[in-house]
Amino acid sequence: MRFTYLIFPVLLLLLPPIAGGDPSEALYRLSVVTDALLEIGEEMLGDPVSGTIALGDTASVEMVLAMEYSYQLHIWTDASLNLLEFWITEPDGAVESASQGDHTSLVVFPDQTGEHILYIVLIEGWNEDTVGYAAALFRSPRQIVNPVL
Repeated sequence: MRFTYLIFPVLLLLLPPIAGGDPSEALYRLSVVTDALLEIGEEMLGDPVSGTIALGDTASVEMVLAMEYSYQLHIWTDASLNLLEFWITEPDGAVESASQGDHTSLVVFPDQTGEHILYIVLIEGWNEDTVGYAAALFRSPRQIVNPVL
């Protein structure tokens, strides 16, 4: 039992340091998902966006989405123990999709073509009050099936 108490602190010292506010780490974590999606033929729109967000602040990313497509938005942060809130609004301000966590995937089937906005709020950072984030947007042609009457 005493051996366990001695090993645990040593293991914590050997873990790589996780510094808050590092968009490059968030981009690396996001690339695991985006690379796999690109390999199977999914279409990524533009390049991923990244930045930092401070505790209590709100970051926003504007996107123009069309009704003819469905969208997947993948968002990652620089550490796995961050708590953020994510949501997307339609052009009229209505919330389209929402989630919480250190990373998320939001799916959007726009009811309106136009400017949609992704909002990100940092609720709790793992070890700092600033967190790096990265997001990538994918789209697919929308398959609207008419019900058989």
